[in-house]
Amino acid sequence: MRPTYEGTDAAADYARAVGRRLMDAINARGLYISEVSRGTGIAETTLRGALHGRHIPNLLLVARLCAFLELDANYVLGIRRQR
Repeated sequence: MRPTYEGTDAAADYARAVGRRLMDAINARGLYISEVSRGTGIAETTLRGALHGRHIPNLLLVARLCAFLELDANYVLGIRRQR
């Protein structure tokens, strides 16, 4: 089932792209979502929602994930193409 958004299809596409970048980084590091949740203090349900593109993560969530995964926020947000 495709998630519903109050915004446009562009918002849904963006949420999925951000989630994909984050999930790729988690997988590349061989981490489980539960480990990322514990390491960042982000609830697993919130984290899964962001990773699966059900919502666009807020800035605090992005900042915590970028710090934990050692990622550039510009990359995660799609501003820059390289990590």
